Amino acid sequence: MTDKWNKEPIAKLMSGDRLPHFGPFSSWNFDPWNHHANKSHTYKPIARRHSTACFPNMDSKWDCRSSTQSFAIGSASGFTLIELLVVLVIITLLATLVGPKLFSKIGSSKIKVAGAQIELLTSGLDTYRLDVGHYPATKQGLAALRKAPNAVKHWDGPYLSKPVPLDPWDYPYHYKRPGKNGPFALYTLGRDGKPGGKGEDQDIGEF
Repeated sequence: MTDKWNKEPIAKLMSGDRLPHFGPFSSWNFDPWNHHANKSHTYKPIARRHSTACFPNMDSKWDCRSSTQSFAIGSASGFTLIELLVVLVIITLLATLVGPKLFSKIGSSKIKVAGAQIELLTSGLDTYRLDVGHYPATKQGLAALRKAPNAVKHWDGPYLSKPVPLDPWDYPYHYKRPGKNGPFALYTLGRDGKPGGKGEDQDIGEF
């Protein structure tokens, strides 16, 4: 802000038959491109307030004071385009480093969930056998743990508190009686839904 004191005769101030302004008055000027800005700085639109106050003095003259205030539009702290680009690059690098590890953890978690579900279903099948005397037939399937099959005596279920779950990849569990290595087979084919495979594609359960 610049200040300037001017003392002018009454006759000069009253040119054009206009009386001088008593007290302060102000006007606004909006400069969208800030033509007075230094070229080495970022251009920001500004608004300028021009103020003038005139008061009579003891010598029958007028004491006038003019001032100009400049206000930068949008001068509040914020992010520049370069700063945003730097942040995006950092986020991309973090995603590249952390992403694969995170996805591998998700895959291993699904394998553990499948193992836990198979153990729960196996426990229900064992309780079913204790009551009925045998495991459900292949045709009856795991649904026999929730609803009594026809012509089955001593059924005392349901043997699961909730409906039979799907595996973590949204496939039904495979069940048949007897199994290759035991009285029944209960397994999931993994993410690909096909026999064999590694990682999330491996077969999990009792065969």
